[in-house]
Amino acid sequence: MSIIFKNTLRIIFLVFFLATFTLPAAAEKASSDKKPEGKKAVAAKSQKKTAAAEEKKAAIVNGSVITQRAFDQEVTVLRAQIEQSGQKIEDKQIDEFKKHVMNQLVSTELLYQDSKEKGIKISDEQLATYLADVMKRFPSEEEFKKGLSEMNMTEAEMKIKLRKSLAIQELVTKHVALETEVTDDEAKAFYDMRQELFQVPESVKASHILIKVATGATQPEKEAAMTKIKELQEKVKNGEDFAELAKKNSECPSAPNGGDLGFFSKGQMVKPFEDAAFALAPGDVSDIVETQFGYHLIKAVERKKNDVIAFDTAKEKIKKNLSKEKTKQKIDAHIDVLMAKAKIERFI
Repeated sequence: MSIIFKNTLRIIFLVFFLATFTLPAAAEKASSDKKPEGKKAVAAKSQKKTAAAEEKKAAIVNGSVITQRAFDQEVTVLRAQIEQSGQKIEDKQIDEFKKHVMNQLVSTELLYQDSKEKGIKISDEQLATYLADVMKRFPSEEEFKKGLSEMNMTEAEMKIKLRKSLAIQELVTKHVALETEVTDDEAKAFYDMRQELFQVPESVKASHILIKVATGATQPEKEAAMTKIKELQEKVKNGEDFAELAKKNSECPSAPNGGDLGFFSKGQMVKPFEDAAFALAPGDVSDIVETQFGYHLIKAVERKKNDVIAFDTAKEKIKKNLSKEKTKQKIDAHIDVLMAKAKIERFI
């Protein structure tokens, strides 16, 4: 799966550790006949590696050094985020990925230097408030520290990154991304030009009762499930409340909500279920429907025809998204100006 690297400085608004990351497991332990190193020896080696990484330069931006350690930390964080999103960095993409990471670090440094030139300073109080907000996103202080450890980052380094992030946000707000307000006419022009984005397909709101049949179930197990769903079908026909029967008997996670599945359009459910649901009039209950999950009774609740979201409904969201795009373009353009004037040496 290809990775699309955005050129704009999403890193500016990205806190590098808002969530704990699931990192690859450590290398396998040494064989049992190898004498384990003591804690002091391990700590000493770790300190030496850290010091070496700090001394090694990844880049120099107008005289300011970006260390190998900072580069490695960014690689770890962004790689974890990409993998958590379900994508994977292929071997052939490594060079592109590392180039992207370096570009982000250089761009961040340029913007931070610009913020200093414009006299922007982040107070200790601002930093403390922001840090408190970051820590709220972790279950506990222990988990917060664990997240830092997994990224090989100290609390002091984290605070430096946060201070830079806040300074750049202020730079963008006060000096770079001015006049990004979007008019109603601009929003309407986008709405008229991109009508396909505002189409709402036909949808059905339905509830169901599911009696599961496991993959590889025996014939007696299938027969038992069928007997149960038929008993429930008779109760529905005799006027018993569908939602109550679903709450007490359905084996779907929707059971506590009376089997309510909300609205869904075609292509969102497995085919036999979809066909049955869309064939029903509101209020009707299907015959027994078999899918790979088991046996269902489906009740149609409401139906919506093909529709188009009205401009007045979509207007504020359109304006917000167009404003973000304007901000992105202004940041990109500002970075280009800074890059043109900067002296940058890259060693990776």
